[in-house]
Amino acid sequence: DVMDQISAGNSTGQQLGGYDRESARLSYVGRINYNYGGRYLFEANIRRDASENFAPDKRWGTFASASIGWVVSEEKFFEPLKNKINFLKIRGSYGTLGNDNTGGVAFPYYSRFDLYASRGSHGGGLANNLGDYVFGELVTKGLVPGPIANALATWETSKKMNIAIDAGLFDMFNLSLDFFKETRSDILAQRGAEVPWSFGGELPLENIGKVENKGIDANLTFNHHIGKVRFSIGGNFTYARNKILEMAEAAGTSEYLRKTGRPIYSYYGYKTDGIFQNQQEIDAYAKQEVAGSDYVTRPGDIKYVNVNGDEVVNAGDMTYLGYGNVPEIVYGINGSLAWKNFDLSFLFQGAAHAQVYLNGGVVMPYFNDGNLPQFWVKEAWSENNPGTRYPRLEQSTHNFPNTDFPPVQTYLYDASYFRLKNIEVGYNFPRKWLSNLRLENVRVYISGQNLFTITDVPQIDPENVNSQGWSYPQMKSFNAGISIQFYTDNIMKEIFKPLFILLAAISMTSCTDMLDIKPTTFVSDDLIWQDKKLIDQFVANTYGTLVCGFNRNTQGWDQDWAAAFGGNFDAGADDFDGKFDANVNQFNTGQITAQSTPFIDEIWKSNYSIIRKCNLIIAAVPDTKDVVLTPTEKKYYEAEARFLRAFCYFDLARTFGRAPLITEAQQLEDNLLVPATDFEGLINFIATESDNYAEDLDPTVSDAMKGRATRGAFLALKA
Repeated sequence: DVMDQISAGNSTGQQLGGYDRESARLSYVGRINYNYGGRYLFEANIRRDASENFAPDKRWGTFASASIGWVVSEEKFFEPLKNKINFLKIRGSYGTLGNDNTGGVAFPYYSRFDLYASRGSHGGGLANNLGDYVFGELVTKGLVPGPIANALATWETSKKMNIAIDAGLFDMFNLSLDFFKETRSDILAQRGAEVPWSFGGELPLENIGKVENKGIDANLTFNHHIGKVRFSIGGNFTYARNKILEMAEAAGTSEYLRKTGRPIYSYYGYKTDGIFQNQQEIDAYAKQEVAGSDYVTRPGDIKYVNVNGDEVVNAGDMTYLGYGNVPEIVYGINGSLAWKNFDLSFLFQGAAHAQVYLNGGVVMPYFNDGNLPQFWVKEAWSENNPGTRYPRLEQSTHNFPNTDFPPVQTYLYDASYFRLKNIEVGYNFPRKWLSNLRLENVRVYISGQNLFTITDVPQIDPENVNSQGWSYPQMKSFNAGISIQFYTDNIMKEIFKPLFILLAAISMTSCTDMLDIKPTTFVSDDLIWQDKKLIDQFVANTYGTLVCGFNRNTQGWDQDWAAAFGGNFDAGADDFDGKFDANVNQFNTGQITAQSTPFIDEIWKSNYSIIRKCNLIIAAVPDTKDVVLTPTEKKYYEAEARFLRAFCYFDLARTFGRAPLITEAQQLEDNLLVPATDFEGLINFIATESDNYAEDLDPTVSDAMKGRATRGAFLALKA
């Protein structure tokens, strides 16, 4: 038979290696979601999975989960508090998950042979042994026994629970708190710590472990403005502590070295208590035999702690040295500030409750006859420099253990850190400077990454978990640049003309449901304000008009674009962009009116049609009887209308640069009688509307109100 695996062949002249494998998993998944009025939320999931990694009678696992949520702020009794607590949601979940990861070992319930793989002299094998056997002139790849089979192994399971609260406060704060707990049981592991190496075989995977992980995750953001200065600051904080509840450990394991009850990846080794300063200290202390019973301790040597109290420090005194190199605490602080055309953003990040152990050349002096790390010059012990962390500068196994030596607390460092990850300052050129250059936006900026880090870890980055520093370091960098956004030029518009046509066709079929709100039949103004349902229909109709209007009234798209292209939509015209720009320029200089050019007229009318509806809402809603709309509902509808109106003025400002500012309900033909407001005036109007009315909108909307304006939408429009 021929085995189509490169690595299965003999190694004669072999330069490449490779293999492939197949795996299979079968799953059935079900889900139920329930939402009542945007207040009461429920979701349930169940799945049944089968994995090839387990024997047929252990193959299937069933896992279920459920979550509930209560949006308290949607309750009627909460209305008096909404001006302070704008949003409040309580949620919780509980569920189980499965894990079938066997470390790449396929079918571990079968006994098998593996291809021999050279591990080199450092891996316990022979450096030049490639696993080939010679039979006459035939070179054949050798086999070795694989792990012992275990037909009882099955799914590792994880039970997860969390309780959380989300809140919006005073229209400025957004808070999220999550309390979580996970218990992972039946962990697939080997009894390596329980069975001696002399056993002679590779141990099977068994369901023998159990670990608990619990903690808190918090996020807080603050958004506000003082005059024309807008700023925000936010932070995230996570605390997670794990603990081994069950694992296979040898019966005679010292309590000092027992891992059960302690965090994963903890450090175990020799505890230290500074440096011996003189011979009197040495004579009064436990005998130091870390480097052997014949070692003679001298002043300047590390003082190892006699943990078990037998007055001799040796391997029996190794103990737990604290949490490992995975932080229990991680956090970040981000912020931004904008004033006029200037902006600033930054991100700090940090971690705590983590340690990193260093050895080898990154910390040891003269390692492999190498150099001396710089910090030893000032921090090594000497008679003239006694108050130091590090021992005397003389090669000694007692003071400078090799890389195979258990960790020594002297070289175990607190890996907490605080870093300025990035910061950027930018300036956006005023639009009035750019209009004649056909530029949409120009921004210059300077930024920096990893500008400083505060940490106690020497030589390497505190996020590096390799004890010898073998990883690429964090780079400090500075950048300066300019971002230029062009209006699409004639050539690009000609290139993308087919795409414009395609988008137009798509828009004609989808404009009514783009915001999940279908325009309703028009209702006369006299009847609208007498019924809440009709008012809501009118507002929804305004949203629908916005979508289609923003797409340039797709029902008549072909006629409008035909006029803009010069009368032939299919063939087009080479000077479309020129004609459009000429029309806008002629309009701005008063040479033509909006009605005299079809495409200009369409942009103009679609926006002012929406503005008229918004003005009707703004004028009529406050006077609506309280039995029709509550005061809170009145504020909400008015804020929606002001958002939609502001959006239309944003479209007019960026298209024409100026437009009449209409804030009262009137007929379309009256619009041109109002003097035009310049670009800055329109933008200031939008910003003022956002400042005054954005807080009347909710931070989120229910599924039933999907597509309606939110506070974030109004603030984003202003930005």
